[in-house]
Amino acid sequence: MRELYKGAIFQGDSSIIIVALLDASGVPVTGKTFSDIAFCKYSRDGEAPFNTFTLNGVNFTEIADGFYKLILDGTVTAFDGVLNIYLSGATFDDILYSYTVKAKDPGNVMVTLTVNDQIPINLANTQVDIWDSGMTTLLWSNSTNSSGQVVLSLNPGIYKVLIRKSRVSFTTPETLTVVGPTAETATFSGTSVIPSSPTAPNLCVIYGSIYDIEGAVDDGTSPDPVIILAQRGRSTSVVDGRIYTNDTSRTKPDEDGYFEVELVRNMSVTISIERSGINKKVTVPDQVSAALTSLL
Repeated sequence: MRELYKGAIFQGDSSIIIVALLDASGVPVTGKTFSDIAFCKYSRDGEAPFNTFTLNGVNFTEIADGFYKLILDGTVTAFDGVLNIYLSGATFDDILYSYTVKAKDPGNVMVTLTVNDQIPINLANTQVDIWDSGMTTLLWSNSTNSSGQVVLSLNPGIYKVLIRKSRVSFTTPETLTVVGPTAETATFSGTSVIPSSPTAPNLCVIYGSIYDIEGAVDDGTSPDPVIILAQRGRSTSVVDGRIYTNDTSRTKPDEDGYFEVELVRNMSVTISIERSGINKKVTVPDQVSAALTSLL
C-alpha cells in the first residue's frame, strides 16, 4: 500500500481531491472508472473501522495521465481532525491519502461589527475576539480598522465577543447573534475610562486594566486577585527637594479589571504585576495621569 499526505481541506465542505492510481512499478494507471475501484473507504480520528464511500460516474472521474478527481460530500468532512481515504482495486496499488480537516473560516454571512464608546466615537485599533457560544474555542481575532470596524463572515448562530481597548470598558463578554442569509451589522459600545484627578499636585495617577488569559477582565473581587505593586527601592530618594523612604504601594483591580495608583512624579519605581511576569523599573512621568502600558 502506498501512503501519501496531501494537505488540508475545509470542514463541512464538498471537497475535491486529486488522486493518482499507480501500478506496482509506480506507472500511472489510466482509463479507469468508478467501476474499477473495488472500494473507496474513509476513516476519521477516533473511528474504526473504515466507512464505505460509494463512488459513481459523477464523484469519480479521470482527469488525465492516471490522475482522477474524487468529490467528497460535506458529511464526510463534517469534523475536525485527520481524514484518511483508502482506495483499492485489482489493477493498481492500494493507496491511502491523509488530509487534515480544518474548520472553515470565514462562514457564509458577512457581518460588520462597529465598536464605539458612549459619546459615541468609533474606536480604531480595538481588539475583537469571536468565540463560540460556550467560550471554549476562539474562532476569529483581529483589530478594528480606522473606522472602528471589523468585517468578517460567520455562519448563523450565537457567538461571544470579547472586546479590549485601553481605557475603555466593555461588557464581558458581549453576545452576537447571526441570523443570515443576508449581510448583517452590529454595534458594541463601551465606556471610556477617565482617570481620577491626583489628590496632590506632585502626584501622578497611574492606571490600567487587567485581563486574564482568555481576554476577560481579571475581577479584583475574586478570592485571589491580581496585585499591582509599586516599590520605591532600598534607599531614600530626593525628588523636588523632598526625601522619600523605601515604600511599597499595593493595589488591585476593581470588578471591571480597572486600577489606579498615585505615585510621586519623577520618582523611579519598580512596577510589578503578579502572575503577569511584569517587573520593570520606570520613572513616574511629570503629568496628571499616565496609562501603565505607556510606561512598560
